[in-house]
Formats: sequence, structure tokens, C-alpha cells
Amino acid sequence: MASLTDRAPSRLMAALFKAPARLFRWRLGWVFRGRLLVLHHTGRHSGRERAAVLEVVLHEPDPPTWYVAAAWGEQSDWFRNLQAEPRAALTAGRRRYRVTARVAAPEEAARLHARYVRAHPWAARVIGRLIGVDLVGEDPEVLAARIPLVVLQAAGEGG
Repeated sequence: MASLTDRAPSRLMAALFKAPARLFRWRLGWVFRGRLLVLHHTGRHSGRERAAVLEVVLHEPDPPTWYVAAAWGEQSDWFRNLQAEPRAALTAGRRRYRVTARVAAPEEAARLHARYVRAHPWAARVIGRLIGVDLVGEDPEVLAARIPLVVLQAAGEGG
């Protein structure tokens, strides 16, 4: 199955990917009902703040913790930036949190991938087609090896 990373996205697809970021900038992130967040991280080379809109695999409210998937693997800029500097911030809904990032252990990632597919089978099929991975039919351990999960643990509000 061809993936989006095999070719440049069309103008329409690029606009669709940028739409959520615009809504967050306009303080309308609440429309995503917790399914998306904006990760504010530091560029590993530039030292400048960068932002990435990511889908939430799981959110645990106490303590506030978000799990996000690096769908493009360990080569994702935001993933590599968090490895260089794990302190970051995120915007979820209308609130901003300071967070510390860590990569989930393979067993934890496999369990959460399986949980996500059970909870969101339609989204898993659509996203899987977009990224060229069978999220529904693939073994969770294989998914965990191919698509790392990042744990974003809140250190407090603000940032």
C-alpha cells in the first residue's frame, strides 16, 4: 500500500492537514473534542518553537497525560525534537499545559495501539490508509515497533 510519505501531498491534502492548526490558532481547538492537540516543541537545530497538530490516541485526566503516535515513525521532526528536548507544551481544547515527553515501552505501545483500534475502528481504517499501514489488521506488537507512541505527562498549566 502506498503511503503519503511516498509522494508530495496535493494542494488540497496539504490544506486539509493545515486546517486543524488554523482552528487551534483561532482558539477553536475545542471543536476536536479532545481528539487532536497542538504540541509546542523546541527545534533541535534552530532552538525555535515549533508546533505540530497530533491525534490523541488516549488521554488520561489524572494526572493529565496524553498518548500520541508518531505515524511517520522515528523520523518525524517533532519526535526527534522531543528526543533532543523532552520538555514541551501542548494545547488541548482551550488550555495549554507544560509537559514532559517520553517514548512508551513496546509493551505499553502495543496495548494502547490495540485499545485505540477497538475504540476507533473507523478512524483506524482511514488513518491507516492515509499512512499506508493496516492499523486494524496488523499485530499490535508490529505496530508498536513501526509507530512509536509518545507519552506527554503534564507538569502543570501554562507554558
